[in-house]
Amino acid sequence: MIRTKYGEAKIVRSAKDIEEAIWKKTLATHCMDHRYYEIVEKTIHQGFDYHYAILTNECTGAVAVQPFFFVDQDITAGLPARIHSIITRVRTKFPRFLNMKILMVGCAAGEGTLDCAEPWAVEALHEAIGQYARKARAKIVLFKDFPSTYRGAFAGFSALGYMERSFQTLNLRPPHPSRTWQ
Repeated sequence: MIRTKYGEAKIVRSAKDIEEAIWKKTLATHCMDHRYYEIVEKTIHQGFDYHYAILTNECTGAVAVQPFFFVDQDITAGLPARIHSIITRVRTKFPRFLNMKILMVGCAAGEGTLDCAEPWAVEALHEAIGQYARKARAKIVLFKDFPSTYRGAFAGFSALGYMERSFQTLNLRPPHPSRTWQ
């Protein structure tokens, strides 16, 4: 259990670990039910470690569920084979060398959404995710593919040390000589 200023935040490792009543309450305004997250867990593996934060507002009785997942990112992926072979030798003594654990807030499928964008839920999410990321030794917390409509909800995050960045896939390999930008 993690304590936030609004109440308890419980972290569970599977959608099946969340009570049916909580799912019904939190997904009442959505066109899906909890089976969506169960299908995502069963079909999208790729080294993801799925979790869910169940946030509670003890004053109002409101509940929110926020999916998130961990991914172990090899930051040398895509480097030339010659450099990668050097890294591999270093990793015989230091297995985590140039690997980074990232906590990604949102579902692994589709764009990021908040179950509840009310200020209490966003603040509680920030507190809970921050504490859990430190406990799990995640080096980066990333809000995955959230549309610009959430900018208002996330406005306070920049004061708390978060930065808004737009990422694109980096290609570190030189382009093929026959391909030009002209």
